[in-house]
This record gives sequence, structure tokens and C-alpha cells, in this order.
Amino acid sequence: MSQATRSSSISAPKCSPTKRQYALMGWFALATLFFSLVASQTAWAVRPNEELLPATTKFCILISDLDELQTNFDLTQLGQMVNDPLMRPFVDDLRRQLRERIDEEGRSVGLTWDDVDAIDGGEICFAQIQPDGDEDQQATVVIIDVSGHQQQTQKVLAKIHRKQLELGATYSTELVPQTQTQLKIYTFPPENDGSQAEQRILFLHEEQLFGVNHKQAAIALRRRCEGEPTDRLADLTAYQGVMQRIAAEYEKQGDPAPHLRWFLEPYGFTQVRQLLHEDEFQYGPDMLQVWSDTGFREAIQGAGGFVNFAHQGRDVLHRSLIYAPPVKRNPNDQATAKYNSAARMLQFPHTSDLVPAPWIPRELASFSIFNWKVRDASVFVESLVDAILGGDDGEGTYVD
Repeated sequence: MSQATRSSSISAPKCSPTKRQYALMGWFALATLFFSLVASQTAWAVRPNEELLPATTKFCILISDLDELQTNFDLTQLGQMVNDPLMRPFVDDLRRQLRERIDEEGRSVGLTWDDVDAIDGGEICFAQIQPDGDEDQQATVVIIDVSGHQQQTQKVLAKIHRKQLELGATYSTELVPQTQTQLKIYTFPPENDGSQAEQRILFLHEEQLFGVNHKQAAIALRRRCEGEPTDRLADLTAYQGVMQRIAAEYEKQGDPAPHLRWFLEPYGFTQVRQLLHEDEFQYGPDMLQVWSDTGFREAIQGAGGFVNFAHQGRDVLHRSLIYAPPVKRNPNDQATAKYNSAARMLQFPHTSDLVPAPWIPRELASFSIFNWKVRDASVFVESLVDAILGGDDGEGTYVD
């Protein structure tokens, strides 16, 4: 498990105030406003996405500057290959598949990749959450900083409106209670008798456009735009543990701000994906139950990483970290291991002498090396193997 990295755990706000009706105010008030803005960017600037997303966020990707990411990607060997005329047929097909996959996610909130590319003026966020922590619900969230792109944003919203109506949606609006923010709600009829009506909600707040496919989640996002809510992703221990460690490593190495950041809560993310693909037949045992029964759910609480393209001679710099703190034990607990059950196999001692062996050739596309207590793992893996292959009679199948 690699240690992590990064330059600053929260992106600096990028947008300036949009509404300033202080023409009649005196110089003293203007001076006060100036120093307030210097002292605290949160008063008027776009609020960082980790402060808007809930603590029940299970996966998110944060892109600080899409144009810069694309520019630097084009400088990599892969980017140059993509732009090679000889590779055009293959690349066009790959782009089509990627665009369809991205649009499949964005379409659940009414946005496509082309929409995002046309209006982004700062950080872009894609996330999947469990509204209210309910494991039987999921929502897709897209947040776009549209600073400096107000006209383009209105055109995109008009295009989305026409498209949703063409697809059969009914349109309605609703004010978020105690605000002047209007939710644009597109409701699609159920595909069959047993399904629920699908909703796509869009709303603008200052310099950010929000797209959500769950109305209550949209209202909660709007409310986090103000005040100091406590149910934020930014307050989640696992998120802090990942991002702060990676940020410290980036600062230590003198690396620039990342082009992309990501965070994942493995167990919850798997639950969300299962809900999205619940119609697909699941083979074998319930792996969520297996992970829970064998200690992995309580051990691995989060993972994340920072990514840079074309940095200091490297095509891709990716620093990542898995957040797996020791389990909390009661004073009378006789166990002393860091984790429980099969998760005890996660033993990767630190060392400073991890170097390639003499037999490793230079002509490599990839190389990985790490320390792992394999002998101990071969013992602790027993409950994991039995949980997967043991069958309904409870008889173990693993033989040490």
C-alpha cells in the first residue's frame, strides 16, 4: 500500500463575488468588506466541493482545472499517441466509448461531457453518495464552477431543458425552503410498475451549477452552501486521513497542485454500484457480507489519490493512500492485533531498502515492489477462503 502525497488538501476558491450592491455604502464599509474577503475567502467565493458533499459520499473525483488537465495530458506519450493521425480510427473509437461511459453517469443528472466542457470555469466534481446514509438509496452529484461562463451556462441549461422534454420528462420548479434558489426538476415516468419515477434536478447557486438525481440530496447540497454544516465530506475522518497525508507528501516533494484528486469508501461505493446495477445477476457469495464478516470493512475505511500529468519528466505522477487505522478495542479485549479475522493478513512493514533486484531488466512498462508478511497471511486468509468457498453447511475448505 503506497503512502500518499499532494500539495494542498482543499483547492483554493477560484471565483469572485457575483453580487455586489454596495454602491451607496461608505468607504469604511468598503474597507471592512475588503479585509473580510482577505481574511476569509468563504464569505463570497465558491465553496470547496468537499464542504458541499455530505459525509455519506462514497466516491468522488475532483478536477481543479479541466483545460490544464487536458493540456498536460496531451504532453504525455499517451497524449501524443492519441493525437497521432495513424492512431485516429482507434482513438476515435476509444473516445466514443469513454464519452458514452462518462455521459452515462452524467446523463443521470441531465448533463453530458460536452456540457461540462463548455461551461467549466474552475473545479469540477463528480460524486456518488448515499442520501441520509440510507444504504438502500444512491444519488449521483455533479458540481461545476461556472465562473466567467454565465452566458454559456444559460445556453446549456436551455439545451438540457429541451432535451429532457424530448425524452418525455415533465418539468416543474420548486424553491429550496428559506432560500431564493429554484430547483429545475425533470421527472420521468417509471419504466415499469415496480420502479420509481426518475428525477433530474438542476440548480444554480452563485457561481456553481449543481446536477443531482435525488431531490432531497439536492436540497441538502444547497443548504451546505451556507453556514457551517457538520455533515460534510471534509469532516470525514477517512477523507481527512487520506488527503492530509497525501498533501503533506506533495508539499515535501515540492510537487505542484494535482490535476485530479479522488476519494473512495470501498464498502459504500460497492453498495452504490450494486444499486445501480441491481438488475444484473450476481454470481457467488455476497462479497459485501464476506468483507464485513472477515474484518475488511472495519479495517479499510477509505482510499484516495492525487494525479498529475506531464510532471518533471514523468508522464503520470500518482500518489495514493489507503486509510486503514487500527481497529478500536475495548479495555477488556484480549486481542492485540491491528485488525480482526482475515484482515490480519494486511501486514506491510515499512522499510527503506525496497530496491529492484539485480535480475529485474530495464525494459519495463511497470514495476511494483512492497513488503508483505506472506507467511502470516497464509494463516489469516483461512476465514476469507472459507467464507467464499465454504458453502452453506459451514464446513471450512481451506487447508493450511
